[in-house]
Amino acid sequence: EDLLNAGIDSLKIEGRMKSSYYVAVVTRAYRKAIDAVATGSDTWLKYRDDLMNISHREYSTGFFYGHGPIDPVMGESIDKSTESGYLREYLFCGFIKSEVKDQTYSMDLRNQIKVGQTLEYIGSDVLKIEDSSFCLLDEHFIEITQADHGKVQYLKTDKPIKDGYIIRRETMVK
Repeated sequence: EDLLNAGIDSLKIEGRMKSSYYVAVVTRAYRKAIDAVATGSDTWLKYRDDLMNISHREYSTGFFYGHGPIDPVMGESIDKSTESGYLREYLFCGFIKSEVKDQTYSMDLRNQIKVGQTLEYIGSDVLKIEDSSFCLLDEHFIEITQADHGKVQYLKTDKPIKDGYIIRRETMVK
């Protein structure tokens, strides 16, 4: 709200080589925040929290308030001497391409997924949909236990997902 009140009318993602996953999550959060401020809603907070799930360095207010960096969630000064680089709690796995059969979708995978993991699907119209009961199928629609980047494989699920949704999963390390 303070940024909009200061006359800011656009936001920019800094840095080079940002992944499509990063850009999708950040632009979704920015759009939801701008729309929520305009209507006086606090619904954007859950999308702000989702910014913690992408690979990022520590967030701060920078020098916007005229003093050193402040953690926007905790409201405390950030000690740069203990900063350890990028934080990542979720791994971008790929995209849902299209529904090829009833509840069966083609995928564009970037990282491996395995049966038994809990996947999350995210999109512009939904914060996240968790799925731990999906099935993976090979190019002949025979069940498999893992799907890898660069192969024709399918995901079968009863979850209400759509073409273009992003597939991600939690990393092992927090």
